[in-house]
Amino acid sequence: MTFICPSCGKRATGKNLLECDSCQKPLRFVTEDFKESGSLSQCPICGCPHIYRQKDFNRKIGATLLILGIMGAYFTYGLSLLAVTLLDWLLYRWVADVGCCYQCGAQFRHPSIEKLSLFNLGLRDHYRNITAMKSRVVSQKTVGRPAPVLPSRDE
Repeated sequence: MTFICPSCGKRATGKNLLECDSCQKPLRFVTEDFKESGSLSQCPICGCPHIYRQKDFNRKIGATLLILGIMGAYFTYGLSLLAVTLLDWLLYRWVADVGCCYQCGAQFRHPSIEKLSLFNLGLRDHYRNITAMKSRVVSQKTVGRPAPVLPSRDE
C-alpha cells in the first residue's frame, strides 16, 4: 500500500497497514474487513467508498515507448509501430493490477484487488471537482482577503 499520510503529509508505504510509517498515527478509516482479510470496501486512508483497478505500469515509460515507435516508423516503414504494439500487449499480459482510490490516490497491492471495478471516468471527474472546490475554498479563506471588521459592542 502506498499513500500520502493525511496526518504528516509524507509518502508512506503502509507495511503495517494500520498506521503511517513516518508519524506512527493510526489510519482512521480501516474497517474490520480490511483488518481481517484485506478486503477493500472503502479506502482505509480517506474513507472513500470508490476504489478502481488498473495495471501497475509507469505511464511515462508507456508514452516513451509509443513516441519511440512513432519516431522510428519513418525509417522502419511502420514495423516499429508493430513492434511497440506487440511489446505493449506483452506488458499488458505480464504486469499485475493495482487498486487506486479515486479521492486520495492511494495504491493497494493485494489479492482482493481482482474484485474491484475498472476505472470510471465519471467518478474520477466527480472526485476531481470535489477536490478543486475544496482547494478553492481554502485559497479564498487564506489569500488576499482581509479579515472582516466586526462592530464592537460599544458602538
